[in-house]
Amino acid sequence: MRSSASDKQTQTFDCPEQTSGRRVVTIFHETHTHGRLGGTHERSHNVPFARYVGLRNALRSCLSEPVNSLFFGNGDDLSVDLNGVITEGEHTIDAFNAAGVDADTFGFSEIEVLGVLRERVAASEFTWVSANVREPDDADKVFAFEQGARPWIIEDVGGVQVGITGLLGARFSPDYPPGLPPGVEGEVRVLDPVKAMRTAMPAMQAAGAQVVVLLSHMIHEDTLRVVRSVEGIDVALGTHLGEPTPQAELVNDTIVAVAGPDEMQGLGQLDLIVRNGRVADYRWRRHIPSPSDPVDREVQAVVAGYLSRG
Repeated sequence: MRSSASDKQTQTFDCPEQTSGRRVVTIFHETHTHGRLGGTHERSHNVPFARYVGLRNALRSCLSEPVNSLFFGNGDDLSVDLNGVITEGEHTIDAFNAAGVDADTFGFSEIEVLGVLRERVAASEFTWVSANVREPDDADKVFAFEQGARPWIIEDVGGVQVGITGLLGARFSPDYPPGLPPGVEGEVRVLDPVKAMRTAMPAMQAAGAQVVVLLSHMIHEDTLRVVRSVEGIDVALGTHLGEPTPQAELVNDTIVAVAGPDEMQGLGQLDLIVRNGRVADYRWRRHIPSPSDPVDREVQAVVAGYLSRG
């Protein structure tokens, strides 16, 4: 968990009603930016990443205890370029570092830049987590382990031990058979998500995780398949392919929510009320980013620096 993320904002912001509870852990999610940090002109909401983070900053500052919050991605964040400027994903790492992202997971876009992925993981000040993306020659080791990736991590958030892991879908879409994108066979291994999660769960619990969060880069029906098949997942956030959820769903006692579903079209805020180390209640809201949202100046400077190379 980071307490040093920039909360600077240039506009006034009306705070929404806050969740009250004995202990509240707030999770902001999910990135899934496809590296398009300069803005998405053809999407419903043309918001650059600096304003997306600015909205997170403003919402975070509204919390009674801002330090008890986390900011998660769910993969598909690296791209070879930013508005035509070739970066091989470097711009995303620098911007995410400036934004104070706490964890991200591997999506299909990360697999597509596999040649530089280890280098990008090493440069990340946040942790890449994945329960099922493994080294090609060692199925027991997460891909890029030596560069800092982990199958899961545990963050102490106001005394609550939050376990975080991620999953990459075994298939790109319902119409595709399971398998990796062409050209990367033999360079990375992707395990079955259900089997991988059944291995990760007891390991996280044995290490003290009280609340388990899954960052999903799977099609929505596969996310549901995992949470229905694996006991103990408290929260599943994000999608590879699927619509945003108007409300969080409760599936097999797992809170399932999709905010975006991608490219900064929505920012999720999940407030978990934790009592005696368990989730007793929750509140989820999907915030729509706006061109009038505050700007995170540090993120803005990072992105502008890359755009100036064009």
